[in-house]
Amino acid sequence: MNSGNCKAALELNSLKRSAKSTTITTNPTIIVTVSTPTSTLSHLKLVLSDSGGEVSSMQSSPQVIKVIIGPGKLKRLDSALAELVALQLVLSRTRIAQLIREGAVQVQGETVTKPSFRVQPGQQCQISITSAEECGLAAEDIPLEIAYEDRHVLVLNKPPGLVVHPGAGNPSGTLVNALVHYHGEELPSVGGRLRPGIVHRLDKNTSGLIAVAKTDLAMQSLTRQLACRSMRRAYMAVVRGVPGQSSECMMSTDGVQFGSDGSIRISTMIRRHSSRRTRQAVVRKGGKPAKTFLKVRQRLAQGTCSLIDCVLETGRTHQIRVHCAHIGHPVIGDSVYGAGARMLPASVPAEMRNAVARFPRQALHACKLVFEHPESGRRTTCLAPFPEDMQTLLGELWPRK
Repeated sequence: MNSGNCKAALELNSLKRSAKSTTITTNPTIIVTVSTPTSTLSHLKLVLSDSGGEVSSMQSSPQVIKVIIGPGKLKRLDSALAELVALQLVLSRTRIAQLIREGAVQVQGETVTKPSFRVQPGQQCQISITSAEECGLAAEDIPLEIAYEDRHVLVLNKPPGLVVHPGAGNPSGTLVNALVHYHGEELPSVGGRLRPGIVHRLDKNTSGLIAVAKTDLAMQSLTRQLACRSMRRAYMAVVRGVPGQSSECMMSTDGVQFGSDGSIRISTMIRRHSSRRTRQAVVRKGGKPAKTFLKVRQRLAQGTCSLIDCVLETGRTHQIRVHCAHIGHPVIGDSVYGAGARMLPASVPAEMRNAVARFPRQALHACKLVFEHPESGRRTTCLAPFPEDMQTLLGELWPRK
């Protein structure tokens, strides 16, 4: 390979699954050695600079990155390792700091757990990026409905009843366990050891679209889009009553604004309930800002229910469910925030009353996800149809001709 003044990008997309070794000329101030399955390396782009240093690759698990700190002033460990970002090795500084705290980084053969640790020129650092399987997550053959997938991003249509990641009371049988089975050892622990690739969550009994990052580049990009609110997440829900200016309970509710197009903007503060710790509550102060936009799509069950569109501007826990309950129109089937939502007036036909009373979960579905692709920048839109239970519910409540 030419070791002269090369200043171009080399995309390693021609490497096959078999073990190989590649050496290229890079900046002399930092030497990087990458040991990883070549199928992972095919996703990396290495920017070449002037003479000095080398990059090599071979099959290994877990993925190991070795860095020799170049000359200069003392640096924080996380800052020094963030030089990898300049080589587009899809590791953000935030992710590097997380790996340091998890004990996945060594300096001169000793484990360091403080991102602020000062490293010196010539010291060798090693980062071990462990696969999800090696973190103790069991692979489980749980069916996944894929709405979109490429080498960076996976978008799933989550069924109701499936917990996203392991936690208290749910050590297995989760979406993450299904992902480990689907990807095997190729699923990196981006996002954390027990939540590999998880960008955002859906409640257990909420169905619909959820994004999964398959690379650190994707995790960094998608979480940034969530933070700056450029990722659009749209839901549909069946609620009790018909939200709007004619709704008496809404006219005196704090944080509600009505648009000329019939839209409703709810802007409140939300935090954990003071006594019921598994719940969230709207508060006047001390919480986090939460904004939801609603619009009635269809009146149902003789005007006693409605199908509404919901768009999140923020993403607080249980946000749509809390806001719907706050305005006096709880989500049908919500056992936490929807007290009384299962009971329709006696004047409503029995089949409609029964359909609402027996619906087993909150009637909330994440139907649309729009994001900027981490690699191409292309605006990507994913759609998910209603699951069977919500289709049945809507069929029972829809106006009769």
